[in-house]
Amino acid sequence: MAASFFYQENTFVSVVASERASRYVRTKEVILCDRSGDGSPASLLACELSGTVSVAASENKLLGFRYTPYGRRFGTLSEATQLGFNGEYLLSGMALYLLGNGYRAYNPGTMRFISPDSISPFHVLNAYSYCRNDPINKTDPSGHIETRHLNKLRANLKVVKNSNEKMAAYYRSVIDLGERTKLKDGQAIASAAKLGIQEAYVEGGPAFAWLGKKIGKDKYIGHEDVIKDTVKRYLSGYAEFQDSIDAKLDSSAYQWAVNEAKLNVKAEQAMLVVSAKAQQANSNVRVDQPPQGEMSRVRTG
Repeated sequence: MAASFFYQENTFVSVVASERASRYVRTKEVILCDRSGDGSPASLLACELSGTVSVAASENKLLGFRYTPYGRRFGTLSEATQLGFNGEYLLSGMALYLLGNGYRAYNPGTMRFISPDSISPFHVLNAYSYCRNDPINKTDPSGHIETRHLNKLRANLKVVKNSNEKMAAYYRSVIDLGERTKLKDGQAIASAAKLGIQEAYVEGGPAFAWLGKKIGKDKYIGHEDVIKDTVKRYLSGYAEFQDSIDAKLDSSAYQWAVNEAKLNVKAEQAMLVVSAKAQQANSNVRVDQPPQGEMSRVRTG
């Protein structure tokens, strides 16, 4: 059966197989809904952390799916969804998963691929094996070896992305300062932000270096775009954030200095007013004392 698969940034989002077209509502990590055909009701999907679809709810039907350790689904024909093991599309009638954007077909019944890995025999002992025979702990969405290396890729991508987000947060703390800011406050916030950006940059350094070495490697085919984008954002972000903070200081320093001077004048005026009122209050207080040489009368009972 001919099938056309559609991806968005290496994420599977739609398929047209025979006369059936399916669209998927999802995030990068989680599949939420299967919308198959214009007349069919949508199916809400419950998935495991690996993406394996375990439950599909459609109208008044609640379908549960069971799998062997290698991904063979019992009752492969389902109108609710054709997504199955690890969130991959299951070709009904052939019971095959097409991994790596259609790069290789995997047969969960025979527990092996039907074609050899293109990067074998130098990296794998068995060019047809799936996840090096460990499907419980590993997955293989790319069709190349198992995804232990992909787990490390995700971890390093997350570290660098977190560093980018921290740098951006420090940058915004300065850019969002208003015109009424005092110069002393603005300079203190900018100094703290620049130090925070530097610390976040250093924090992501090892992961950034690791990612840079993976560009062009066979193991990471299909992931180069996200690697390059993450590395570029990290590398350019540091310089851009620092320069933007300096530019913000240069453009706002005069106005902030004026604000601070005005506030200082108002504070001095307020202190003078308070001091004057205190002196006036003291001058209004009179103490009656007896004339010199005259004894105070003491009334006795």
